[in-house]
Amino acid sequence: MDQVLTMTETETVELKKSLAELKQGLISLAAMLNKHGQAELWFGIAPNDKAVGLEISEKTLRDVSQAITAHMEPAIYPHITQQCIDGKHCLQIKAEGWQQPYLALENAPSTSFDEIGGLFITRFNRPSALDASQDAPAIRPETSLKTTQELPQATQETTQELPRTTQEILLQHLRSQPGITTVELARVTGLSPDGVKYHLNQLKRTGKLRRHGPTKGGYWEVVTKADE
Repeated sequence: MDQVLTMTETETVELKKSLAELKQGLISLAAMLNKHGQAELWFGIAPNDKAVGLEISEKTLRDVSQAITAHMEPAIYPHITQQCIDGKHCLQIKAEGWQQPYLALENAPSTSFDEIGGLFITRFNRPSALDASQDAPAIRPETSLKTTQELPQATQETTQELPRTTQEILLQHLRSQPGITTVELARVTGLSPDGVKYHLNQLKRTGKLRRHGPTKGGYWEVVTKADE
């Protein structure tokens, strides 16, 4: 059904002109869910609140849903529909969530978003296990079989050693690099800058982390039980 509406952004409604802005939209989606527990994201609406429309197919709906699920933590399963606004085809994404905090991940997995000729294309780049480390040496043919056989055990041991929560990952980096910045933490953890700030505030509030000095030039202190 064709709707004649003047769309307006609110604390729970965000408007985007095209799907090329999906990454920015995911950050807004996480912020709205964290604050209100519900969010509504529109694509195909220009900054002047007028519908400009998109070319939408079933594949577009499927790809957008997969991209959102892959880049949100905890995962959400939004309701995605095609709406006709002022004669233009637009995409409406509605979501609810009460497992705060929600984070818009920047590197999970490596994904590219392109808009070509009005079509939205998502590329999921999933490297093989042998290519997972950028610093891994080249594997010679005569040793490839042995490496493949040993890989599952090594992967399992590495997984067991990793911290199990986002805050433990942050604390691990802060212990080894007390002077690390929020931007650097976002880069090494794959979290958004807002997600890093949220967890740092939570760690300070619970007494697990202290900040010494100014934003520039200061450092972090991870508080252990013995220090309390």
